[in-house]
Amino acid sequence: MIDEFKPDCLALSVLCDEYLIADKISSISKEIQPEPPIIWGGKYPTLNPEKALKTFNADFMMKIS
Repeated sequence: MIDEFKPDCLALSVLCDEYLIADKISSISKEIQPEPPIIWGGKYPTLNPEKALKTFNADFMMKIS
């Protein structure tokens, strides 16, 4: 679907127990379409923004305020 739709960005809402599957989705997306930025939002990036950016396949983090 990513290759067919060609999104401008990919945004994922990531809970604390979903970060590994979100990383897998992000890495597959980067393989198929490396240009669109990947944005993670939700509880996990809010609690771990630096770790999420350094460790996983996301370009931006959005914190919940």
